[in-house]
Amino acid sequence: MPRIFEISIQFLVACVGIIFVGAIPSLFNTVNGSFVNSTSYYETIKEIIQGISQYKSLTYDWNGVERDLFPFLFEPVFYSITILICALLLAYLVSTLFTFLTMLLPAKHRGKSKLFIYLFESLPDILIVFLMQFFIIYFYKKTNILLLNFVSLQEERAYLLPILCLAIFPTIQLYRLSMLLFEQELTKDYVYLAKMKGVSYYSVLLVHILRNATVSLFFQSKKAVWFMLSNLFILEYLFNIFGITRFLTQYMTPTIFTIGLLLFFIPIFILYNIAESIVKNVVSGGESL
Repeated sequence: MPRIFEISIQFLVACVGIIFVGAIPSLFNTVNGSFVNSTSYYETIKEIIQGISQYKSLTYDWNGVERDLFPFLFEPVFYSITILICALLLAYLVSTLFTFLTMLLPAKHRGKSKLFIYLFESLPDILIVFLMQFFIIYFYKKTNILLLNFVSLQEERAYLLPILCLAIFPTIQLYRLSMLLFEQELTKDYVYLAKMKGVSYYSVLLVHILRNATVSLFFQSKKAVWFMLSNLFILEYLFNIFGITRFLTQYMTPTIFTIGLLLFFIPIFILYNIAESIVKNVVSGGESL
């Protein structure tokens, strides 16, 4: 099956699934004591499809005033996607760097490094966000220097601190996984062959093990995205970010909810497939021992 056809099928199935999920609340608009209302569910699906096909005419209620949904909806979607993608890239780069540095340590010291990371992982997400915000406020009061915007206020949007907070736990997850992948690669025959050829341990790590572990780590990072999505709403609330999750909770209609999810899903789907192609080409084009 051609790759483009496979991706197209995945995309269509995902979009249809999002439409079905967006209509689920109407399934439980029960009448006459029935458990589910399939008629309402099918009617809502039709309403969603009609809304997608006539998206230019969609409106939402803003304090009693009807406003056009588009192009306004692009703004919160782009804001949330920017934070999510940047946090994921940061987590991927930092976890890989930490893994590489840890693998350069003597074997007896690696366990201590991993133990510290695991203990840090046990801290609640909200506690870390509060501590970072508190530190910025405390530093500002002492020095009159604002290190970072810790809340979004009208046109002054917070980016760096939300990205850092959202990236913390995915970094730990990817670090744990990459450590496992690196240690597994160390036991493979090509590593022993490289040592017999006189290739330095540093070169084996940087050129060969890193390249071989990259693909597995990339695919596993998709799980980190789900974890980040579960924290995105809390993050947007704590930083007063008017992103897509806050918008959808304020304007929770099946059509707007579904369209919002689709607008959030489509860029991530495209970016992931582009990144997947790049990663496979880089790895397959690498030199072998």
